[in-house]
Amino acid sequence: MKNAMRSATPHYTWIQGCYWMVYCILLSFSSVYLLEQGLSNTEIGLLLGLSGLASALLQPVAGARAGRMRRLSLGQLSGCLVGGMGLCALGLLLLPGKWVQGGLFMVLLALLQMLAPFLYAIGMGCAAQNIPLNFGLARGVGAGAYALASSLCGGLTALWGVGSIPLVLLAASLLLLVATLTFRPGTVPAPRPAAPAPTTSGEDPAFLRKYPHLLPLLVGAPLLYTSHNVIMRFPYQIIQGVGGGSVEMGQLLTVQGLMDIPAMVVFSLLLRRAGCRTWVRLAGVSFFLHALLTWVAPSLPVLFAVQVFEMTGYGLYAVASVCFVRDLVAPEDQVQGQTFFNMTNTLGVVISCFAGGVLLDWAGPQAALDKLAEELAELQQAVAEDSNIAEELGDLLFAAVKVARFFHIDAEEALAGTCEKFIRRFSGVEAAVTAQGRTMHDLDVAQLMALWNREKHPEQREKKTR
Repeated sequence: MKNAMRSATPHYTWIQGCYWMVYCILLSFSSVYLLEQGLSNTEIGLLLGLSGLASALLQPVAGARAGRMRRLSLGQLSGCLVGGMGLCALGLLLLPGKWVQGGLFMVLLALLQMLAPFLYAIGMGCAAQNIPLNFGLARGVGAGAYALASSLCGGLTALWGVGSIPLVLLAASLLLLVATLTFRPGTVPAPRPAAPAPTTSGEDPAFLRKYPHLLPLLVGAPLLYTSHNVIMRFPYQIIQGVGGGSVEMGQLLTVQGLMDIPAMVVFSLLLRRAGCRTWVRLAGVSFFLHALLTWVAPSLPVLFAVQVFEMTGYGLYAVASVCFVRDLVAPEDQVQGQTFFNMTNTLGVVISCFAGGVLLDWAGPQAALDKLAEELAELQQAVAEDSNIAEELGDLLFAAVKVARFFHIDAEEALAGTCEKFIRRFSGVEAAVTAQGRTMHDLDVAQLMALWNREKHPEQREKKTR
């Protein structure tokens, strides 16, 4: 028994580390990946929202079933969900198509969000069986793994493109699969007194009536998560607004993950100062400040600086809320309690996905045009100073592609059309010069421009008549 007790924290830490790596890859890099597949912010928000809605609807039923399951442990049941995620990640590598990729991402996200309460219940099951497990430490390592995945994916995306994201996701999913299937301590909830098996339709109200003190947290969690998850689901768009790209996005997510670690690791010490309820309240205030200051940040340095509120916001909330539910819910109801809690968090994800994508697209075109003008000014300055011209030209082209995306224009096709138009007009000028019995070298710039405009104006008149 002692060996089992000693093995609980390291193995559960392994599970948390792998889970939050997968979480980072799927949630935080979903927008940059799906934008590359041709989806708009609104479409991405719709997919993320639908996946969260499906997960929220299924979680109470799945949690109730899992609480009574005897053939499979929670670790094995979690392994089944992770196995499905691995198959979807493989599908991302093999199956092309905008909506096929979007559909696979939606299933992946739904499975990921359904998995969370089972993993929390595994940890709380250890406590129910008096198996020592430092949940805060395990969750802190998970935050560190999140930071590592952020940095890794940001670098790989900049180096090899978004095609590297499914590969990293598949590798992390396989590690999580092994971790969940091999976990032994605490996978079965504590024995419960014999009672008639309730029906699924009546479990939810009965559970809430049994634990009325849980209602404030269940009501407040979606509100806390909405603003927080707009930041977490659309970091690429936010970082672009202050002049960053995929590398800076990876760095920002890394900072957020690192900021989570201190509060999580020392949470057992914080509990000696105050109860879980106090820390949940402090986290709520920090959530608000973090979201507000992130949205109004005028530059990259300021955006990075305000991430300090991640420490007392999500860093505290991620651990305090789970322990708060643990303290309010009896051991035999831990699976369903954690499921209800995660379901309300998922509702916050749903709201943020639906609203965030629409708001970003609504504000996006003008912001993209402003960014294009800014990059043009920077290129002009670089030309005047004769330095970094290639870099600034690349930034200008990138900003132009972003404008095209907001208006649902294929930038490559638009450029090809312009090249064809130039060739057609230039050929017309050459034909006119030849008809005069002259060569291009015989004409000055003014004469050539007159011929060019003559070729250009009929096209414009034809375009207007159409």
